[in-house]
Amino acid sequence: MPLSQQEAEKIITKIQDDFYEKWIAGDAKGLAAFYHPDAVLIEKGKSVAYGLEEIEKKYAKSLKSPMDFKLNFELTTPAADGEYIIHRGTFVFAALPDKPAPYAQIYKRTNDGQYLIIHDIFELP
Repeated sequence: MPLSQQEAEKIITKIQDDFYEKWIAGDAKGLAAFYHPDAVLIEKGKSVAYGLEEIEKKYAKSLKSPMDFKLNFELTTPAADGEYIIHRGTFVFAALPDKPAPYAQIYKRTNDGQYLIIHDIFELP
């Protein structure tokens, strides 16, 4: 089923808001739940986590010293008749406001219509 640009942006905004709530709560398992079972999480040039268990461990480690951030969306576009949403933006960390950190994600629609991250790459300052 095709997905409009506006629908894709609404979906991603809701997902990112919910993700931020889990981040603030320190919920690594909850953060991993935003990912597809075959997802990959890549910190450019540093590490890769494949699958929900590794992604949860990566977040558990990150949450030991969490940084507050806000997101700036640069691109959100549906693809393949709504099967995927491609999303790109930057993290702006409160402690490093002059060093935005880029990220890019691909979301895959599941059989129940939910969108889960299947590919996530980011680069920290």
